[in-house]
Amino acid sequence: MFRTVLAACVVMAAMTTAPAMAEAPARCEATSFRVYFGQGQTTLDDTTLQMLEIAERNMADCDYAELHVVMDGANPQTRARGAAIMAALDEDAWDVARIEQRSPTQRIAYAPDFAEVVMSPTPLRAGEPLRDPNAGV
Repeated sequence: MFRTVLAACVVMAAMTTAPAMAEAPARCEATSFRVYFGQGQTTLDDTTLQMLEIAERNMADCDYAELHVVMDGANPQTRARGAAIMAALDEDAWDVARIEQRSPTQRIAYAPDFAEVVMSPTPLRAGEPLRDPNAGV
């Protein structure tokens, strides 16, 4: 439920700006967001698919495009969830696309299961922090 509400907010925000940008060409804009999963869930709902499509479109004009999906490797549904996210995206759009295991120190106890999706126009090393830990501080 929380995942759907969060994704709906992101999609609605993107849809309200889409008409104003209908004539504008695609952009090269890095982004990162989380995809939340219900307990035992391995599929993506329509709202999440729309969110992935919008984010991918924002990377369409990049000379280089890299995709990272960071997940909890200890979760038994990780492989299926990562495959669902990768299948929802155009594999030809990415120079590098990989699924990485979240480090044990980044695990959040008693939190909903999620995958962090990072789309970047610059190369990132495997295992390097994908965002500034001090962002928003």
